[in-house]
Amino acid sequence: TVFAIFLRCVCFVSLKISIMSGRTQSPSMMPLQAARQLMKLESHSVSDVFHMLATAADEEGTLSRSAFANSLRPLMEQPESHVEAHLGEEAINRLFELFDADGNQRVDFAELASGLSVLCGGPRDDKVESAFALFDINGDGFISLVEMVKYLASVYKVLYQTSPETRDSLGVSPE
Repeated sequence: TVFAIFLRCVCFVSLKISIMSGRTQSPSMMPLQAARQLMKLESHSVSDVFHMLATAADEEGTLSRSAFANSLRPLMEQPESHVEAHLGEEAINRLFELFDADGNQRVDFAELASGLSVLCGGPRDDKVESAFALFDINGDGFISLVEMVKYLASVYKVLYQTSPETRDSLGVSPE
């Protein structure tokens, strides 16, 4: 869309200026929609991206920043310049910061499922069903209250970041 192209251009110019001036942007400064589009998350289902990331998880089921980045890089187009490559890395870092809801520098199962259920493509019902299936470990059709609270808190954080109208109407932060 025209907005997507415009958003990418704004990020590209802003990043190029910061690189040329010797200042690099903090990943948290990149608009989340730009990160989502650079990673092409809207073109992938929750379950496909989850399984891609799950293969890189450690024995505790968490992803380090580098494992997260290495798993997501294949989703991006081949960068045509150093600036585009840097922009892709900024997008990955932005998503990692967003998904790491508790700030422990690891993305766990719940954080991953929550973030992907908001940012990936597909009909809303499919996304909710995929997220629920990820939490329903034993397949009994139920998830615990603790898991539900963690899931909803993570989803709220992602929605808060992706939807300015939600942020403005609620008047509270996700923390």
